[in-house]
Amino acid sequence: MYTAFTDMKLSRSGIAFNPWSLLLEMLDDPRLAYNASNARKVIVAIGHLGWITPENVLQQRPLLARYLLRAGCFVPHKQYSSDLPTGVMPKLDASNLGGVDLTPAQLMQLCQMQWPRFIAKEYEHILPSAIAADRQHADYLPWCRSWLSTNLSILRLRAAYVKRRVLFNSRMDKCTQSRFLIRDSFEHSPGLVLNTIMSWGGDFSKILNPYTVAGLCSTYFGDYAKIKEAVMQAWQLYEWLIYHNPHMKPPARLDANVQRCDGRLSKQLVDSLPSVLLYKALVAFDNWEEATCSLNDLCRSHEDGSVQQSPKLAELDNKLFRRYLDMKRTRSPKRRASTRSEPNDTLSK
Repeated sequence: MYTAFTDMKLSRSGIAFNPWSLLLEMLDDPRLAYNASNARKVIVAIGHLGWITPENVLQQRPLLARYLLRAGCFVPHKQYSSDLPTGVMPKLDASNLGGVDLTPAQLMQLCQMQWPRFIAKEYEHILPSAIAADRQHADYLPWCRSWLSTNLSILRLRAAYVKRRVLFNSRMDKCTQSRFLIRDSFEHSPGLVLNTIMSWGGDFSKILNPYTVAGLCSTYFGDYAKIKEAVMQAWQLYEWLIYHNPHMKPPARLDANVQRCDGRLSKQLVDSLPSVLLYKALVAFDNWEEATCSLNDLCRSHEDGSVQQSPKLAELDNKLFRRYLDMKRTRSPKRRASTRSEPNDTLSK
């Protein structure tokens, strides 16, 4: 944060609000250690991220950090006090550590302008536009796998929505759709799973059963490396869909330069809900074409042996390939036309 405070510019222009930056801040803080034994509490924090906006991030950021510390998800290293909330600061003299005392105005500048820009700069190398320029990039295959799974999950959700509407004359509500996406992309796309939980914005027990919670805690939050990878993928997917989407402009509600009049922005507030934003951003792509391109890249990497795959990853890729073939068999011309309807209309209500 000291680097962000001293090096990042103060201009509000070009700032991309990403709620996952708040978790990345905690994970990147050298004063803190991640405690996997309380991973269940991280799910609660992720659900709270969906309520954080550019308007309230200054108030919510310390509340989120305080919750994660008091819940034991993060613990201060031994050289720091365990008292809260001031105990996260070093016991040593601040002058010896290069620390600085911030005024309220400087704290606002750091939280709302400098730190988000610093996080974006720190992780810009994992954005798809940067990865695509170098097919030997270490993150290239994980992104292909995750993006393929994400697009297939959306296609399968739309097909399931139409099937239920035709056969049973009923709609899949937001809760059912969230469960479907989490279950369908759990193995291959942590970014979609975590963004779905973040978009729920309510009691996560309604969309996550105890078995799924245990799987999240062990697979995604089992140790520091796992949670860092999962949160990075969630940040990457959100950043790609909202700010780097070639088919949709970022919503004005997330622009720090826009003057707001809360009395006349009820519709914009609804449209800027994470569940609505992310779904619209996903279906703005040609999901079938995106899935086909990602699968071709994945198959090409297996054929030329450019990247050594572990047996577990090879099996996961085979599952994705079979899922793609299953979708292809069911995509008759008539069905393709019908799946263009909007299955997710309940998400905006």
